[in-house]
Amino acid sequence: MKERGLRMKLRIMTYNIHSGRDAWGRLDLAAIGEFIRTLNPDILALNEVRMGTSDVNGDEQARTLAAQLGMHWTFAPAIPYLGGQYGIAVLSRFPIVRTDFWPVKPVPVEQREKYYEDRVLLRALVDAGRPVAVYTSHYGLSNAERVNAVDLTLKHLKDETIPTVFMGDLNMEPDDPLIARLKTEMTDSAEGRSFLTFSADKPEIRIDYLFLRGPFRVLNAFAPTSTTSDHLPHVTDVEL
Repeated sequence: MKERGLRMKLRIMTYNIHSGRDAWGRLDLAAIGEFIRTLNPDILALNEVRMGTSDVNGDEQARTLAAQLGMHWTFAPAIPYLGGQYGIAVLSRFPIVRTDFWPVKPVPVEQREKYYEDRVLLRALVDAGRPVAVYTSHYGLSNAERVNAVDLTLKHLKDETIPTVFMGDLNMEPDDPLIARLKTEMTDSAEGRSFLTFSADKPEIRIDYLFLRGPFRVLNAFAPTSTTSDHLPHVTDVEL
């Protein structure tokens, strides 16, 4: 973070870390951490995070990455999984002074037209010298679930009066009508820029997003190349 007068520059990043696995499914959380370190984000959202599950040898991935990167962290569970929890996280170079999270309304079985699991919306209040509301979610593959997720996201965003970020793997391409709904309340930081985020080894679509609301000026937005996960991260540099 760099300050200039009363304004500051921040690097914000969202990354689906594939539960610590690379593009070919090999578990290597440390490599993900080192890749994140090269990008040096001030505020970071993580999707597909395992906390104490048996398939990652009980590792609490949000805690481990925060320790590796020297960042504060918070986690929101979406589902219990393999003896632990599976969900989403926010890491920050600045103190996280409050955490809230809300489950996305479940979808009836008959409306689950694709693979389905419960989802969650996380809000972290970050003290970056001024308060910033940082939201993240990992929307699902079922359109009915995504409708509920967008409803929940917009419900909470409408009450925000401070600078706000919303980011994550939303499993929708930019022309989806639900993305248009999100844009009624926020600005897509990649607007006017062209890059893809999935899959990491052969990017074909963009499904990862970073939205802003408030006195942000976008300086740059990009998806750096790496196969440490099956997604590419979405990185945005802003002035606040």
